[in-house]
Amino acid sequence: MSIRLPEYFTQPKALMINNALARAIRNHWPLLLATGVFGRLFVSAVGACRGQNGGRFVYPIDDSYIHMAIAKNVARHGVWGVTRFAFGASSSSPLWTCALAAIYKAAGVHDLAPLVLGAGCALGTLWVIGWIAVREELPWFVTAVLLLGVVIGAPLVSLAVSGMESPGQMLIDVLFLYAAGRAAAGRILSTASGAGLVALAALAVAIRYEGLFLVGMACLVLAARGRWRLALAIGLAALTPVAIFGAVAVKHGGLWLPNSVMLKGTRPSFGSFREARYALGGRAIDGLIGARWVGSLALAAAAALLTALWGRRKASGARPSSPAIPMLIISLGTAILHMQFAEWTWFSRYEGYLVVLLMLSIAVALAGVRIGLFQLPQIEVAKRIAAFATVAAFILYPPLSHGITALGEVPTASQNIYEQQCQMARFVGRYYSGDTIVLNDIGAVCYYVDIRLVDPVGLDGVEIARRRLAGTYRTALVGDIARREHARIAIVYERFMKLTGDAPEDWRPIGTWRILNNMVCGDDVVTFYALRPEEVPLLRAHLLEFNPGLPPSVVRRMSP
Repeated sequence: MSIRLPEYFTQPKALMINNALARAIRNHWPLLLATGVFGRLFVSAVGACRGQNGGRFVYPIDDSYIHMAIAKNVARHGVWGVTRFAFGASSSSPLWTCALAAIYKAAGVHDLAPLVLGAGCALGTLWVIGWIAVREELPWFVTAVLLLGVVIGAPLVSLAVSGMESPGQMLIDVLFLYAAGRAAAGRILSTASGAGLVALAALAVAIRYEGLFLVGMACLVLAARGRWRLALAIGLAALTPVAIFGAVAVKHGGLWLPNSVMLKGTRPSFGSFREARYALGGRAIDGLIGARWVGSLALAAAAALLTALWGRRKASGARPSSPAIPMLIISLGTAILHMQFAEWTWFSRYEGYLVVLLMLSIAVALAGVRIGLFQLPQIEVAKRIAAFATVAAFILYPPLSHGITALGEVPTASQNIYEQQCQMARFVGRYYSGDTIVLNDIGAVCYYVDIRLVDPVGLDGVEIARRRLAGTYRTALVGDIARREHARIAIVYERFMKLTGDAPEDWRPIGTWRILNNMVCGDDVVTFYALRPEEVPLLRAHLLEFNPGLPPSVVRRMSP
């Protein structure tokens, strides 16, 4: 009797490894391709930012440094604020800030921590989408288009380079959407998977408060499918981080929501026909038209949803447990709610997650495309793939063109922050470390320099935030607070000050810096004010000494 040994013992080890690698490439080549494209574009974007700034990497948005400043103060001083002297609710992503604080506590404060964390979350998003594609048996061409569309159209690379929470938000939201879709489709949930869905609901809101839109839609769909207990559980879980942060903020004299959420969100008003139209859905329609990279996908998702509903009604052999229909409803509803109550920007830092959720939902709905496709003659297969590619190109053109544009603008945005906010931080660090300063953009200065802050925008100060929300804010209030806090100088956008009244009468303008090709800064001109008579000659002398060291492209001007 002969004994047949397992293949592992009969084949050379190198051959076994090569076979395993070949199988992995054959089965997962769309994911490997997307990962390679992401890596190449990410490295190029980082290199381009460094090339614009004399070899130093600078994030293309000042808000990244707000997270970093708070995380630094939490790790070093146990204070949630952009300065170590007071609580401040200027972060709209408590989870992202906590993650950075944990890294800073464990490994020390480093400028590149958000970049590495963002890249890791971006890759995690791609890999989770690839896993979902395999699990739902998506055709290879659908998977390839989906993954490359996420890399470029989200735009995943630009958001990872920004150092903001968007890649982490995408990772959590994709997991939540798929899990909620499966639950709503009637698939049996184990205790562990149910608990995981509840945990994801809390994380989706903790990473960004817009997660309430996503979880709220999931609750409605689950309740409509008869899963009331699960809907109630994830709804309560979503409200938990809001309640925790709100209780802490109120205890420190703040608002229930972060200042940025309160100030940038929209509240319904019916004072005129235009306002009533906006309040009753007009803002969402205008937003989907203006943000065409989201609007085109929302339109495609609506068409896919109607097709799926009609197909399920006509075909008794349809897959009843497919999560496609619940995912389409949840992602489409989330997009409408976001556009109605939140913001969208050229950089997609707010609405990028919508692009990913809509793309994924549409792709899962296309799982049935593979049925019978390869039983046709080869020429018919080619025709159908060509037709799919044409439709996909038409739908994906707006997000892809927007993503390519955003990626090309990242180096310029990085240069804007380097020439304005980073130079402000250098200036304050050299002459005013430890003093009280009035600042418009608070991120980079507060991250690099230990100062006391008066924020005229209200992202950090509750007194100004309350007045802005009440519609009674005037710049004279900043002057009163500055005097009370013994501020020495102000570095602000004069144009912003003029929106609510001129600068206080006792503020003396000493000089300005102007950057070229401004893309992300609040204004291209920042003005330096001396707030006390004795500060006038000092500030003038400091600017005259510092200005020669500015980047050559920054235009300096001294007041008479």
